[in-house]
Amino acid sequence: MGFFRNSTMGLRRKAVLAGAGVAAALAMLGSPSIAQQAPSLGKATFTVVGGGFVNTPTSIMIKKGFLAKYGVTGELLTLPTGPVIVASLVGGSTDFADANPALSWPLIKQGQCLRYLTSGQGVTGDLVAQPDLKLPNLNRGFPDSIKDLKGLRIGVVALGSATQIWVEMLLKQAGMSPKDVTFIGVGINASAIAAFQQKIVDVMVVYPPIFNPLQKSPGFQMVANWSKGNPPTLADLVQSGITTTCKYADANPQIVQAVCRAIADAHVYMMDSKNDAAMGVFASENMGVSPAEGLALWTQYKSSFNSIVFTQPKWEAQRKFLVDDFVPKYSDIVLPGCAV
Repeated sequence: MGFFRNSTMGLRRKAVLAGAGVAAALAMLGSPSIAQQAPSLGKATFTVVGGGFVNTPTSIMIKKGFLAKYGVTGELLTLPTGPVIVASLVGGSTDFADANPALSWPLIKQGQCLRYLTSGQGVTGDLVAQPDLKLPNLNRGFPDSIKDLKGLRIGVVALGSATQIWVEMLLKQAGMSPKDVTFIGVGINASAIAAFQQKIVDVMVVYPPIFNPLQKSPGFQMVANWSKGNPPTLADLVQSGITTTCKYADANPQIVQAVCRAIADAHVYMMDSKNDAAMGVFASENMGVSPAEGLALWTQYKSSFNSIVFTQPKWEAQRKFLVDDFVPKYSDIVLPGCAV
């Protein structure tokens, strides 16, 4: 029974009821043509990480009017880090959040009742080192390349963030301890770039849009190519997924199902090559880069949004990227049929 035993049995019942309520709402909403004429279901808030690609599906769903089509007025809130976002969800200050499993699953283990609607972006980051840093095992690849990190300063988005958890996982796979390094929170985008250029950190997690600027100046050494390396150490990683609480899902099944429909429409829009130019403009505005850079980034990373359906195999695969081996029961947490 896992975390649902004893006093949390009621939470599980609420989660099941929420799923049943959402299924009923699906029938009520009917076909997309009917949904376009749907009466207002109210307002919902969505909290995401600002300044990066990971918020794209949720942002497009709201900004392009897909959610409004199904009768929900969406308000997009941005916060700087994943831990703060997850805290806002469980604390009740937002209705939905783009939550990373590495951060939300430990809370589920502690008894928080959450419902995942979708999967999100796959991995786009890499672990790089200063260009002049001596790394004797670099050319031997993972996990040997990780062994050179002992005693070094590693830049992550924030202390306790998913980026730190992923690096800790790599250290453990290389037979090391997280205590062998010093983690430094460097923030996102401009502050992260400055931390690397000023050598505040020896090694750092990089991602779009900071990958290309750092590659140009001062350059870097690739320690672990997370998505395309040999082996691709984080290839199955899911960075986030639209998540709500069981309490909210139970009380608002029609809104939850509207979100499922709207995010599916948003994903179709994102993946349609006819919309690449528009997605380039979105990337430019979202990440504060030039229109040309925005289009180039979208072209490069579009494939990282290959699916937003959180399948059970994808769910089970996330155990590889966690501090411990706890995996919440898929049928208890993931809303069936969402975004299909």
